[in-house]
Amino acid sequence: MNLEPGHTGPGFADATAIVSSGNDAIVRNNLIQRAGGSGITVGGEDDPDLVGELVVENNRVIDYSRILNDHAGITFDRVDGLQVRNNIVTDAVGSVTSSATNGGFQDDKTVGIYFGNTRIRNTTVTSNTITGVGNGIAVDHEPLGIDTTDPNNQFPVGMQGNRITDNTVFGTRGAQLSMLSRGCFTSVYQ
Repeated sequence: MNLEPGHTGPGFADATAIVSSGNDAIVRNNLIQRAGGSGITVGGEDDPDLVGELVVENNRVIDYSRILNDHAGITFDRVDGLQVRNNIVTDAVGSVTSSATNGGFQDDKTVGIYFGNTRIRNTTVTSNTITGVGNGIAVDHEPLGIDTTDPNNQFPVGMQGNRITDNTVFGTRGAQLSMLSRGCFTSVYQ
């Protein structure tokens, strides 16, 4: 892959080091350095079914988002029962060369650990260390409701039963914990 700003492959995940979209997967003990976009992405992609029983643990994601701005060290969406624990995420670059030039897109959009924007349930993010990024942990969810991208309009969106506990976040360029959601009603953050 070309690591020049503004150049990736034809798909969103082309700039991501590890992508896992299956049930019962474990992403463990990896060192990811110099990723063009996200370090680790897990969950269902455009699938109405939630991906379950995933574990992301003991990974180090360093010096990522080198050619894209709006990416995270660890990112997930459409999951149920994900465990994200004991990871170290540091030093996001956040290249703005590939960003739109209007609407504030030249700002640092990098994130250490990112909750996606459709459905996340029964997920625990605990004992991670995050530093040198835009926002430490970002929860970016739509309100509980119906997934309008589903042609049958039958799958609920939002967050339920999630926990963010015992993480160490410091030296961020933005918020340590960013709650951008109206759909976080039944989750615990401490």
